Amino acid sequence: MRKALFAGGLLPVLECYRQPASDMLDYLDERMSVPPLDRLADAFVDRGALDPGVRALDAYDEFLAVLDDRAKRRELSDLGVEEATESPLFAGSPSSARNLRRACWRCCSTIPSSVAGAAST
Repeated sequence: MRKALFAGGLLPVLECYRQPASDMLDYLDERMSVPPLDRLADAFVDRGALDPGVRALDAYDEFLAVLDDRAKRRELSDLGVEEATESPLFAGSPSSARNLRRACWRCCSTIPSSVAGAAST
């Protein structure tokens, strides 16, 4: 999921506020050498947000399970626009994405608003 990759890159950047300016590049170099999902998991652990972290990684795992199942992938690729609204499999995909997004926002909500606000400009 692109959201997991995006969050895995964004969170270390937002964490730079904890580092002296002279150490920021080394910090980012070290963090970006870690796989994105590990960076995401680390962010949840660092904030003591284990429940949202588990929900985020479970949502990602559900998504990967669908991708790994040929029958489910085939079912999704064969769906027409009208059929998609009736498909429980298709309906579950947005739910996984929502769970991941909510968990990531909960993690980001612990970052000082002055830092998060500066990142959104």
